[in-house]
Amino acid sequence: MSRPIKPITYKIDKNGCYICTSHKPKSKGYCQITRKGIMLHRYIYEKKVGSIPKDMCVCHSCDVKICINPKHLFLGTQNDNMQDKVKKRRQTKGIEVNTAKLTKRQVKEIRRSNKSLTKLSKIYSMSISNLWKIKKGLIWRSV
Repeated sequence: MSRPIKPITYKIDKNGCYICTSHKPKSKGYCQITRKGIMLHRYIYEKKVGSIPKDMCVCHSCDVKICINPKHLFLGTQNDNMQDKVKKRRQTKGIEVNTAKLTKRQVKEIRRSNKSLTKLSKIYSMSISNLWKIKKGLIWRSV
């Protein structure tokens, strides 16, 4: 026999977001309704809007991960979700990325350098491929 679901409570903020107060956000910032990791916003979408086709995301038009307002939720592919994030300038970039190995100053140094990619690879402990992408402006565009 499964355990009953904990009652869902929320407060409404000035933007009309239903900020969940009954379930704490987990590691990626979304509230989960069960120990199995069912995301609360997906649960709400299914209960209030309808079924979620396989391989579809439930996206937030408000970009608030703990919002459970069905009017703020919409279906999209993973690609749609990523494009929405980029369009709204919500993606992390450059030194904001927690795995970034370079500073803005270092990126500028790499771009100005006349040293070979092999030498730069040893100096910065980076792959030649990534250094080439920096030089061509394919990555670290914000610098």
